[in-house]
Amino acid sequence: WDPDGKFKPLHKFNPIRISYIKDSITNIFKIKNQNKPLERIKILDIGCGGGLLSEPMKRLGADVVGIDASNKNIQVAKIHAKKNKLDIKRAKLLFQKESDKTKGSIDWYDLHYWEKKFDLDLIAIAKNYADEISLLPKSLETIKKLKKTKKIIYLTNCDPRLVRVKDEVCNFLQYADGWLSSIEINSIKENIWYWRHAVQTFQLIPQRCLFVDDNYEIVMQAKNAGISSLHAIQPTKSINDKLVLKKGSINRISDLVD
Repeated sequence: WDPDGKFKPLHKFNPIRISYIKDSITNIFKIKNQNKPLERIKILDIGCGGGLLSEPMKRLGADVVGIDASNKNIQVAKIHAKKNKLDIKRAKLLFQKESDKTKGSIDWYDLHYWEKKFDLDLIAIAKNYADEISLLPKSLETIKKLKKTKKIIYLTNCDPRLVRVKDEVCNFLQYADGWLSSIEINSIKENIWYWRHAVQTFQLIPQRCLFVDDNYEIVMQAKNAGISSLHAIQPTKSINDKLVLKKGSINRISDLVD
C-alpha cells in the first residue's frame, strides 16, 4: 500500500482502471447515483492482491469479495481494511474541534499540520482515493477555450503536494502559465498580502486581470487588491439549490465562455 514502494506503477495506474470499471458499469446499467455509483453492484475481484482495487470499489458502494492465491496478500488486504475503518462520530468530533481552532489560519489549509496532529500520511491517503478526484463539469473545456487568448494562473490555498496529486488525475496544470499555493508563501488568499505577493511574482497588472473563486470572502480580498473578480456560486452551493445571482456573480466557471 506504499504509493512510492515497489507497487508504485500499480498505484499510478490504479485511478485509470478504477475510472474505467466504474464508467463501464454505470453506462451498462444506466446508473444515475453520483455519490455511490456502484451501490447494489456485486464484484468478485479475482487476484485481488492487497486490495488496491477492491477497497476503492467498496468505497464507490459495491459489494466486493476479493480472492487471491497468496495468503500473505489476503492478510495485507485485511489489515489495511481494518486499519482504515473509522469511528465516524469520534473522527468528526476530533476534526471539528481542530477545524474550529484553526479556521482562518494557514494551518487550516496546511496538510503538514494535520499530518502531524493526527499522525497520518494524507498524501498517501489522497492517492488511494484518487478515483474520487474529478474536475467540475465543463471546467476543462472552459480552461482550454480561455487559454487560446488569455494567460491562466491558478491561485490556491491547497497544499502544493495535493495539487500535484489532483493534477496526476485531471492533468489541468498543463494549461497554467503559473500557479501559487498559500502554503509556499505562508499566507492565505483571505489575506491581502497573498495578493500583493501574487501580483509581484507573476508581474500582473491588476486592472487587466479577472479572478474567479467560489469563496466570496476571497473574492472581496482580491477586489481590495485592485483585481477585477467574480464570485462563482458553484460548487459552494448545491447544484439543486435555487440560485440567486447577484451583481459580480456567475453560476459556474463555464459561464465565462458559454
